[in-house]
Amino acid sequence: MQRPTDSWEALVDQAQTGRAVGKVILLRESLGGGVPARDAADALMAARGFERLGDRWFDVDRETAEQSLSHVFATELSSDQPAMAASEAARLAAALLDRISPATYLTNGAWVAGVIPLGWGTRIGPFWTPVTSPAFDGGVIAVARDTIAMLWVEDHA
Repeated sequence: MQRPTDSWEALVDQAQTGRAVGKVILLRESLGGGVPARDAADALMAARGFERLGDRWFDVDRETAEQSLSHVFATELSSDQPAMAASEAARLAAALLDRISPATYLTNGAWVAGVIPLGWGTRIGPFWTPVTSPAFDGGVIAVARDTIAMLWVEDHA
């Protein structure tokens, strides 16, 4: 449950200390009006030294953005092992997105479908386009009227 006193900074701290592995990147910046969401996301990525995705961004609704962010908080992307309690990941995802809402939400992958066992141990499961060199990264970019936020996780193999 969201605590009403949790500031953006407190939520960032909770996410960064609560995830057992990898790096959590949570940024919120002012944005000039009238910038298309994908252009704003690519500009933010380039300014941080990450790859621009252009037409490879997935546009998602708020519910999918929240589920996607919860998944990348809760799961070590390189091994599909738990990285944070699912309930805490869901709480943090909802609380962080509440602070940048309403917004247009973009993500670099399909996180919500999960992993599907296919027998003989073969699995098809979340797919994404990495924006960092570790190749195991994902999250949500939220573009509001005057704010952009990067809510991201970076894991190493």
